[in-house]
Amino acid sequence: MRLRGIELTNVRRFAGKRASLLGIGDSVTVLSEPNESGKSTLFDALHAAFFERHRSRNAAILSLQPHAGGAPEVEVEIALPEGRFRIVKRWINRPHARVTDATGRPIALADEAEAWIDRLMGGGLAGPSVGAAGGFGARAGGPARPRARPVGAARPPLFGCGRDRPHDRRAADGCGDRPGQ
Repeated sequence: MRLRGIELTNVRRFAGKRASLLGIGDSVTVLSEPNESGKSTLFDALHAAFFERHRSRNAAILSLQPHAGGAPEVEVEIALPEGRFRIVKRWINRPHARVTDATGRPIALADEAEAWIDRLMGGGLAGPSVGAAGGFGARAGGPARPRARPVGAARPPLFGCGRDRPHDRRAADGCGDRPGQ
């Protein structure tokens, strides 16, 4: 799976606004902005799109909501060998989940969309498999959150990069081995 774009609407500091990172290619992509510009928000929203249910009201989802309130929404465009797809999730007010193909044709809605995402992430209908989060387990500027993995299970990459190495949010260039800022 390759990440091609992400759009946030009404997420944290982007209250009543839309923030986009589009046109992500096959090469290394560096996300470099000043502190408090929304980098962590982008990664937290990306994580929520893949690992939080659209009906969830847990702390991770409530933390995406702007102080002024409203419904956070995240759209993620991905490329798979089968083609391009768009995942859309909205939480809290009128929650929904939707997966569409490149033409906008619905592939799955609501709980079926959650099951589609779970299968994509390697978890089947029971939810994301432990360890399927790939680089999402790491936090910029801090240690990775511990994640248990079944004995003998390999850690699959979530997103590739230009050198076909797993994506690691701790790396400054998305592919290297040194911690980033």
